Amino acid sequence: MTESSVWPNSLWLAGRSIDEHPAVSPGERADVLIVGAGFTGLWTALHLRRLAPALSIMVVDAEQPGFGASGRNGGWCSAFAPMSLDRLAQTASPGAAVAFQKALIDTVSEIGDFAAAHAIDCSWTHAGTLSLARTGPQVDRLRASIGKARRHGFGDEFLRMLRPDEVDERVRVPGVRCATHSPACATVDPLALVLGIAAVARESGVAVRGDSRLISHRREPGRNVVRLAVPGDEIETECDWLLLCTEGFTARLAGHRRQIAPLYSYMVATEPLPDSVWQRIGWDSRETLADARRLVVYAQRTRDGRIAFGGRGAPYRWASRIDPQHDTDPAVHDRIVSTMFEMFPEARGADVTHRWGGALGVTRDWHATARVDRTNHTGFAGGYVGDGVALSHLAAAGLARAVLGIDDEIAGLPFVGHRGPDWEPEPLRWLGINGMLRAVALADRLETRTDRPARRLGALIDRLTG
Repeated sequence: MTESSVWPNSLWLAGRSIDEHPAVSPGERADVLIVGAGFTGLWTALHLRRLAPALSIMVVDAEQPGFGASGRNGGWCSAFAPMSLDRLAQTASPGAAVAFQKALIDTVSEIGDFAAAHAIDCSWTHAGTLSLARTGPQVDRLRASIGKARRHGFGDEFLRMLRPDEVDERVRVPGVRCATHSPACATVDPLALVLGIAAVARESGVAVRGDSRLISHRREPGRNVVRLAVPGDEIETECDWLLLCTEGFTARLAGHRRQIAPLYSYMVATEPLPDSVWQRIGWDSRETLADARRLVVYAQRTRDGRIAFGGRGAPYRWASRIDPQHDTDPAVHDRIVSTMFEMFPEARGADVTHRWGGALGVTRDWHATARVDRTNHTGFAGGYVGDGVALSHLAAAGLARAVLGIDDEIAGLPFVGHRGPDWEPEPLRWLGINGMLRAVALADRLETRTDRPARRLGALIDRLTG
């Protein structure tokens, strides 16, 4: 592995040995070279392998498969995306918005079927997701989400409201006024899943390489020439198509620094809780769980009886810096621990055994994309804003079709071919993103204290995030 490799102290890594993939060797080439061995890159390779079996495909990573957000996230495989249905209906069409949502619902089941078919032991539990409301403004937001789903033709089979007693039958969290439940979500050990996908890709003939960092690329007649840093050397390789599936790490690439802003999300996990505690909490079905505050929190009950709990709110780093030293932040982690025990007071006193984090990718318009440049034979997919476990599979399907020129229902989904604006240059980017994060946190505090919506701050946040 490269000298910069520092695997996080994540729950998903604990007790697991990572098979190291060799670096690209001099003379290796491929028809399609995919940069980034996370969910997007590996799913893209498998979609291409199925649609065009004769292609030679290589996936390379600066570190190792699963090192980035794909292997350290909260383990939600959900049918939710950063783009709202209302927004997609306005920018594309109402029919395109509905088609996208239906495709993403189906994707969750497809990933579960894939894991089962290939015997990937990734703690998959397709029990849906709960979003809790514990303040008046949160109740309003959940009602609005129900109304939005109904406007686009989705009924209780996709999203339904639960009374407090119905919530208590599933999980007991103090102060819950109502909740929504959607079956379109599963819990998963994300590192186990991404390593399983990498193994399937290798078995299908895809070359998966680690320790091979993209330095630069240039287009020459009939080929892309790609320069890679490998241990102790720099080499060049050739390909027809070069696809970037680098999510938050895209900001490290020359020529792409304003395309994606990396934002950090952090997680903690408790020790396994005793049965007596779980009897008081409930949560037997292991739905994923969040609440309707603005600053996202997310949780799951793991297969071995822990609470894995995450949240946003870490500051954006100047010039989109990503560094292993930013994978932990004691102040942010302490706030997450406090929130976890406030929501699950029965677990107070349990040891917090793991604290970790990582960078996710945010586009300027909060809109995922899968697009290609047919002149230069390059492509990109990403921009999931933390909702990438399922969306990456669908984006990869769109990217593969765009490369091959296939026109079908997936190719017609509204994220395929989408190109949003670049982020502002510094210092505007630093000021804007961190200002937005502060506004979100302040809005939550005001709403909790007053039980009234922070309307002015909410309007500002909506303008900043689209």
